Amino acid sequence: MELDGFNQTNIAAYDSHYNLATVTPTVMLVDTATGGHGTGQVEVELDIEVMHAIAPSAPVTVWEGPNSDQGVLHTYNAMVVSDSTPSNSTSWGLCEASTAPSQMLALDAILKQSAAQGQSFFAASGDSGAFDCPNAPNTLAVDHPASDPYITAVGGTMLQLSGVAGYGSETAWSWANHSPPLGSGGGLSRQFSRPSWQVGPGVANANSTGARQVPDVALDADTRSGYSVYTTNNNVTGWYTIGGTSAAAPAWAAFAAILNQYRSATGGRGGALGFANPALYLLGAGSSPYAAFHDITTGDNLNYFATAGWDYATGWGSFDAYNLARDLSLRSLPPPVAQSAPVRSRDLPPRPTAH
Repeated sequence: MELDGFNQTNIAAYDSHYNLATVTPTVMLVDTATGGHGTGQVEVELDIEVMHAIAPSAPVTVWEGPNSDQGVLHTYNAMVVSDSTPSNSTSWGLCEASTAPSQMLALDAILKQSAAQGQSFFAASGDSGAFDCPNAPNTLAVDHPASDPYITAVGGTMLQLSGVAGYGSETAWSWANHSPPLGSGGGLSRQFSRPSWQVGPGVANANSTGARQVPDVALDADTRSGYSVYTTNNNVTGWYTIGGTSAAAPAWAAFAAILNQYRSATGGRGGALGFANPALYLLGAGSSPYAAFHDITTGDNLNYFATAGWDYATGWGSFDAYNLARDLSLRSLPPPVAQSAPVRSRDLPPRPTAH
């Protein structure tokens, strides 16, 4: 899901450098979107390249809408009405306090339909730690749509590789002395209640209020251990190392695509992953043959500390891809939520600039 365009020449250069088969994204323009690239180009190319690196043969569809409240709702609605993309990612969001409640409820209805029909949606949890609103940097706040119960909120870690370029360790992502401070978005929603599936070790804690808690999971997001991206930034085209939960969310979506392929090939019960949260919390809360998550127990998100089990900085942690795939293939996935009709949004005020 995008609110800007991309330059296919940059995508092709990335593919060529890493010897990836060129899979030109399909572009679906919504409302007045033109396909031209503006200030959000880096974000769009980051999403595409991260997805393509992890799932190199998967078709990529870029749903691009205008950066307005109405454009956001229409773009999500187009994705859900089409129901052609089983695994989906969004890196665009705003703190809840900057988003109208009517906007959040309208999108909630759309995402509920996506869950009912078996689509996975992964959203960046934000890059300002527990203080998501830039105009109130000392106030605890979370990012929307990551705070919606029908989306999987992806937080951030800092990844250390082993000596053989394998997995080493992770800590919760925070960079307090950066200007502005950066960190994994996480905390308590002021809009949504905690859903019934959000249970497990660490979920009920001293900060719990009965509200939806984010994030659900995490992945590398620190720019100091970030992602190699070929893009154009401030009219300069070249290689950049980019981080943020805006990279972690498409990485999780790409993993979900490979997971769906694995489940199909191995006869996994229940088919595609679909709405991921009930299954992820089922694994986090119970015992499984394989350790599905790297449980992050050090670091913080500028306010909340990473702890054993679920926490506000990293959720259940990052995936161990093969272990998580095998765990899910050994069990039937939870049933989908009840159906609800897709909604067409009404006109709403202009949307503030998204991160």
